[in-house]
Amino acid sequence: MNILIIADVEGASGVDREIDVDNGKATRAIANDLIYLLAGLKKNIAKAYVWDFHGDENNLTNTFGKNVTVLSHPSLRYLLSLNISKVFLVGFHAKSGTKNEFMPHTYSYEISDFKINNKSVGEATLFALLFSEFEIPTVFLSGSFYVAKELEDLGLNFKKIITRKNQKIFPVSKVRSEIKSKAKEALSINNNIIRFKNYKIDITFKEELANNFKNSCFLIKSKNTI
Repeated sequence: MNILIIADVEGASGVDREIDVDNGKATRAIANDLIYLLAGLKKNIAKAYVWDFHGDENNLTNTFGKNVTVLSHPSLRYLLSLNISKVFLVGFHAKSGTKNEFMPHTYSYEISDFKINNKSVGEATLFALLFSEFEIPTVFLSGSFYVAKELEDLGLNFKKIITRKNQKIFPVSKVRSEIKSKAKEALSINNNIIRFKNYKIDITFKEELANNFKNSCFLIKSKNTI
């Protein structure tokens, strides 16, 4: 099977200082997390596509092996053309507004809250819901304790590896060992589709942008109801 790995950096193993997100340490950390993940998958997949999702999406180089391709700014149309069977989320951080957690945000620091059907959500939930619309299950997550809880509250069945909770950083060697051991297990998860009939999306911007986008709200119908 082909899989899609979406990689962020704030939830990478061992990252505990904001400066590390800019000085290259976080990029090296997520690259090593990915190496362990891919080692766990070994010959159980045909192709892995790694979406370098952080910042300008130019953090990772295509050095993970001949069956791995690093992507930057892929369109949804392109992703759907890749015949992806499973989605893996690696290095994910807590959503905007999470207290006492490391660099919480949802896409942009200009967004103070992102709600779907009146429930505050983060990037991992948004990806899980998006790919569910195309019958592609999200089966793996590494990152903040709060991201994992959010997906569990959504009702998702997935393999989780917690890298941090609040100011506590879990041992890097233990985290990477778990990433490797649980990677293959995640491939066996099926029917992991979470879908709503309708999606009501509310985005609350911080004060600087609020004057232009106050009460931003629109309704999207689920693909299977059109």
